[in-house]
Amino acid sequence: MPKVSGAHLEERRVQILDAAAQVFAQGGFHATSMADVIQASGLSAGSMYRYFRSKDDLIGGVVERLMETVMTELLRVGQQAAPGLATLPLSIQAAQHLLSAHPLISSLLPQLWTEAARDEAIRGRAQMFYGRLLAHFRGSIEREQANGHLSADLNAEAVAQVGLALIQGYMVQRLLLQENVNPALYVQTVQQLIGTEQPVTAEPATT
Repeated sequence: MPKVSGAHLEERRVQILDAAAQVFAQGGFHATSMADVIQASGLSAGSMYRYFRSKDDLIGGVVERLMETVMTELLRVGQQAAPGLATLPLSIQAAQHLLSAHPLISSLLPQLWTEAARDEAIRGRAQMFYGRLLAHFRGSIEREQANGHLSADLNAEAVAQVGLALIQGYMVQRLLLQENVNPALYVQTVQQLIGTEQPVTAEPATT
């Protein structure tokens, strides 16, 4: 029997996660069965359980992939040179780009937050994810304090938490209010609140 390559195994795993994300977004984590995911994936039950032992294991895989997608984009923005708190509006624009490029995120993120409240394993993954984001933002703030662009009196951890809340709040409002939330106006208002006139140069988002 020929040996299955690592690339083939990863391809099948991604195929399952893509199918699971689609059906979870449509029906929710708990209303969706493993049979639903198997049917959507086009694979056999044996193939499914080779990669994921249970639905909780599959949910964990979808959640981890979702969080990595969000974090990769937000950390990419954080690498841009931006004085003071100017990285914040860039990050909000990156969030808008995420919602446009990955429509399932709008449906899956609220489920993640709900699941984290009841499932200790999911909560642990979410805490690790948010911890990495907060540490990244806190590091940016501390660097700006060190070079004199931000007041040394500010609590860097608290500023990072508030900044992340603005990004997350934008994503929730776009989900609930949709076109009633104007991305450009939201970013402009954040710029006015933090007192920066720096132009937003992140990748334009499709509204």
